[in-house]
Amino acid sequence: MMAWGLPAHHAAAAPAAETVAPLQSDPAPLKSNPQLILTKSVEDGVSEVQVGDVIRYRIRWECSSLTTSCGEMEITDVLQSGLTYLPPPNSSVPGGFEINYNSGTRAISITKTDNDLLDGTQYDAVIAVRVNQDLRPLPATIDNTVSGRIDPPGPVDWQDATPASAPPISVGGVSPSWELTKTRVAPIIEPTVDTEVTYQLRLCPVQPPSGGIAALTDIVLTDTLPTGAVFVSASDSGTESGGVVTWPTVPGPLYPPDCLTRFITLTYPSPPFNVGNNLTNSADVTAGYTDSNGDPCPDCFAPPTTDLTHEIDPISDVPTYSKDDAGDPVGFTGTARFILELNTNGTNYPANDVTLIDNLPPELQVVSVTSGAWSAGFDYVRAYVEYSTDSGNTWTAFPGQPISYNTDATYDAGLPANITNVRWRFEYDSDGDTVYTPGLPYVWEFSENPQIRVVPRAVATTDDNDDPMPAAVVDSIYTNCVQVTRTNTGGPVTDPCNNETMTVRGDYVSLRVSKSETPGTPWDEWDDPDINSFTSDTSILPGDTLRYVLTVDMTERSSAPLIDPTILDTLPDDLIFVREGDALLDGSPLPPGASVTFTRSGPNPGAGQTLLWEFSGLTVPQQALGSSLLTVEFFARIPRGQLPGTRTNDLYVVTDSLDVFCETGSQTTDAGDVDEDTDTAEAACDTTDTYVVERSAALRGEKWIRSVASGNSEVVNKDTFLPDVSCPDGGTSGLPGSSNAFTRFPCISQAYPEGALNPGQYVAPPPGDADLDDFEYNLRIFNDGNVPMLNYVLYDILPYYGDNGSGGTLSGSARESEFRPVMTDPIVFLGGAGLVDSDFTIEYNLTTNPCRPEVFNEPTGSMIPSGCNNTWATTVADWSTVRSYRIRLNSGESIAPYAEGDPTNIVRFGVPMSIPKDSPAVGTFNNDDAQSREIAWNSFSHVGSYQDLDSNIRDLLASEPRKVGITIPERFSIGNRVWRDSDNSGTINPPDDTDPGIPGVTVNLYLDANEDGSPDGAAIATTTTDSGGYYLFGNLPAGSY
Repeated sequence: MMAWGLPAHHAAAAPAAETVAPLQSDPAPLKSNPQLILTKSVEDGVSEVQVGDVIRYRIRWECSSLTTSCGEMEITDVLQSGLTYLPPPNSSVPGGFEINYNSGTRAISITKTDNDLLDGTQYDAVIAVRVNQDLRPLPATIDNTVSGRIDPPGPVDWQDATPASAPPISVGGVSPSWELTKTRVAPIIEPTVDTEVTYQLRLCPVQPPSGGIAALTDIVLTDTLPTGAVFVSASDSGTESGGVVTWPTVPGPLYPPDCLTRFITLTYPSPPFNVGNNLTNSADVTAGYTDSNGDPCPDCFAPPTTDLTHEIDPISDVPTYSKDDAGDPVGFTGTARFILELNTNGTNYPANDVTLIDNLPPELQVVSVTSGAWSAGFDYVRAYVEYSTDSGNTWTAFPGQPISYNTDATYDAGLPANITNVRWRFEYDSDGDTVYTPGLPYVWEFSENPQIRVVPRAVATTDDNDDPMPAAVVDSIYTNCVQVTRTNTGGPVTDPCNNETMTVRGDYVSLRVSKSETPGTPWDEWDDPDINSFTSDTSILPGDTLRYVLTVDMTERSSAPLIDPTILDTLPDDLIFVREGDALLDGSPLPPGASVTFTRSGPNPGAGQTLLWEFSGLTVPQQALGSSLLTVEFFARIPRGQLPGTRTNDLYVVTDSLDVFCETGSQTTDAGDVDEDTDTAEAACDTTDTYVVERSAALRGEKWIRSVASGNSEVVNKDTFLPDVSCPDGGTSGLPGSSNAFTRFPCISQAYPEGALNPGQYVAPPPGDADLDDFEYNLRIFNDGNVPMLNYVLYDILPYYGDNGSGGTLSGSARESEFRPVMTDPIVFLGGAGLVDSDFTIEYNLTTNPCRPEVFNEPTGSMIPSGCNNTWATTVADWSTVRSYRIRLNSGESIAPYAEGDPTNIVRFGVPMSIPKDSPAVGTFNNDDAQSREIAWNSFSHVGSYQDLDSNIRDLLASEPRKVGITIPERFSIGNRVWRDSDNSGTINPPDDTDPGIPGVTVNLYLDANEDGSPDGAAIATTTTDSGGYYLFGNLPAGSY
């Protein structure tokens, strides 16, 4: 006879010969779509804030899917009125994500840069907002809800996630908690008589014992002068009447943390004031505010009077002056700079007839002078910048004199070669009457210091007094003197020299070498793997891009050209080079005839990776003034999983120039002959640059499957049951005993039920290969952040007919399993992240509803879900009875971040499984029994946590990666019943027995390949009828029997 294509639980009368047909599976339950799960909480559990406070909302999200990734993702948080969004660095997202704000819609959006949120991943972010000061009435409640949506791959359209709301936050009432202070700002030291004294009045918020701070309106400030004091001026249109200074009303509102500042200037004439007197100066304020109910309360703020008491000291009028250089040593034909400093911060009385004079050594020739600048607060100060060619006997003004506070002029045209001195002659008009007094007020200083550029004198000459001005001599040191002349009560005074030396060297190139990085958005390995479109960012996270610019600055101190430099950059061990960029000279392409050769050497990434730029045909002449900038550029990326912390990059420059002096970094020798010119004694410049990788937390999981037997190595598409070149390939690393490749959805592995015949086997028992029924789950855990993952736990409910996802997110989503495979041995830890098997506790449960609160985002120990079983054991007598398991990382252990490209950082587990024997005789069959082309699906759910910078433990959201499936290749069963047919009718009917089946009958199965109705040989299988007379031959290849 021929076998029927019937499910194992069917039985029917068998005709003489039949052809086996493919089985039809039962209708599948509804499929589940990928799920985006959101939660929102408040950092540190804050439940009450005040106006002006910052709230940090923590958003967690995860993607769980049995079939695909979640695809494009958009998380949206629309702020309610009364909140102001604070962008990064206040708000933050993990690496690979972007955060943006639309002020028109008040919507904050978080998106994934590569538009593919992977299944089994979990992340968190922080959104920072400020409570607006004008929020009324108070107390108030802030409610905030985050929504999200995903667009998974394929025909599925955008799907909305269930919105998540943070706990409500109450905003307390407000009070006018402000303080008026008064300080002396000029002079800095104690004042003296008969000169101006300036005070600052400052109204600022102070934190009240409870509640928030109300903004002030209609603010009126007054200052009561000491008796006998003379009012000089007040800022912001303040006026004096009867010894009281009043400022115009400030409408406001004045919001915290801002302050209101006013100034008043007085003099204390002698008499009645004398040195040693104590003075008290008083200030008052009144203002209104809006109370917690939103009602105006005019003039309700009137704190007690603020007093300031100080002494009157003797006169101090000596300015502070100094000189520094920015070009020592200087090449014989190079340019050096002297930088001058002058201030009156240490005086309490105007310095009269103040002149700053620079007396230059005759061997140095002045080629440029910059005038300097000072604060607009001293716009009434001016200066005459002049030079002398006869050692100060006569003076000539530079063009455009006098200069003002913001002139900052440069004089470099038409300068005589024999300048002996340069001076700044100051005067001021403090009362605005356009009558200037020679000298400087106190508390004055340069904001941009004046500079004098000089070159070593090449040819001897004389000054206008015929005094010699000899040529400079190489390796000589020359001294420059800066001093101040002034007038005090005793008459004219010339203060002593402040000296600065300058060394003249022979011809050399003076270099400033530097390296700078610009952080960029996350690396897009699919659409822009070469970082051709670089977009800058504000922070450096794992997976981010970087743009580097290396600069060789040939400064004006150089007296020789820069010739064919070689630039060597040694990268940090874990930085991944992507591509080189442009090489530019002063921002333009290299001149004709010049070229650069770029070479990368060493592992990428890895210790000793270097980038080398070798210039050829490039000669950069020295500049009389200014610098020439040679820059090279390259792009790199931070590996995913890189640990937080500081990385150091080393830049090394050597040239073919005559000699080199390094102004920055360290000067060394080319001991390694980087430029391969055999000169290992030539000078080289070496400097370092650092960058900081910030913290990021992310967890990802994957599940893979393979059959164990070599004959079952072929994986097939779940829909066609045919091989598919697009099937995911998970490699071959797993439990020992198999070299088959792992796969996962949408493809499946194949195995046969226990005891099945091999494909093409038509011989009598024993049956086929012992491992024909075996397969293996491979669990892979990735810490995709860069902080250790703590408190990790994984739950897996093994497949059974009618099962759902393992975790809370997919606990109501059908996995669509059609039969139940079984575990055969304990789970094996395969390694990863430097952990060992004793770092985990693996436990088993004999039910399909184990308690698993962590993957429902509930506390450990909770009896969740409803009706769950919380009986766990580390070993069982019969592994086939296990229905679920959990893997828990032991306390005190952590999963290290996954280092990109290093599979040893992936935590892996192997789960040995098999397909049990085909169903027994009809009557005991159930839906969990395996049949041809049925699929058993499996997935796990997992979650972890991390420690933030404040040592708080932060939980991520549980997620569930896509499922894996095992199927039985097309196999068939032949079965029927042996019964007593009393009337020989061929059917069971009266007068047959009520229970006509005959037990214990031996039934043999024969191959009938030529379909002639006769056995082709000996029986290939034998069975015995059961108590009802039923028999069944299962797991048969297609054929005729």
